[in-house]
Amino acid sequence: MYYRLKSKDEPPTLATVISLCVGLSLDTLTAYHLIALAGYTCSRATGSTGSTPTSSRTVRT
Repeated sequence: MYYRLKSKDEPPTLATVISLCVGLSLDTLTAYHLIALAGYTCSRATGSTGSTPTSSRTVRT
């Protein structure tokens, strides 16, 4: 699995990154940093009803 995560052809999915954060019991700031390293950004959306990655890989929380 490690080599699949290092692949530049196929970036890790958000579910994979979050699973790693939970599995490693990372604190919030470290988890946000890992999510950012994976190419996702977290932003607070007003009036949003869910998390939807967009073309820029933004995750609304």
